[in-house]
Amino acid sequence: MQIAALLMAAAVTAAPAPEPPTDPAVTVCEMMIRAGLRAPESYRRLAAPLFSGASVTLTFEAYDARRRPKRQEKSCDFSREPDGTFRIEPFRKAHLASRLAEARAKLSTATDGQAALLAKSEIIDIGREQYVTGQQRREAEYEAARAGDYPLKPGTTRLK
Repeated sequence: MQIAALLMAAAVTAAPAPEPPTDPAVTVCEMMIRAGLRAPESYRRLAAPLFSGASVTLTFEAYDARRRPKRQEKSCDFSREPDGTFRIEPFRKAHLASRLAEARAKLSTATDGQAALLAKSEIIDIGREQYVTGQQRREAEYEAARAGDYPLKPGTTRLK
């Protein structure tokens, strides 16, 4: 009888503490990451999210094209709307805009047909990547809005 009581007490005290509720910015970021994975079901967060201003960085593991687990880190940037809410930005937005400006400059100064063709091809590739990252953003926004968490209200998130 005493052993059973001790075992019961040990089981109750050894129960893990409940996880704190996930920040909605993390949830939206995870939705966007999953939208870009080949195997979204393989996503597994490895570390606590890191907040820095209006962005959150997640370290996670997911399968690559060969179905091998790969450790990755992605940052999700959020922009603040005039009404104070936060909206997620597409991945690599600034990088792609910079590349596009460079490719357009190359095209405007191309002296032969081959250089112009290469610049046009690069512009098409950049546009394709912008479309894909925009689609990932739209999917994440749609899922988050369906869950009632989007756009993010300032008091509900650690974003600044």
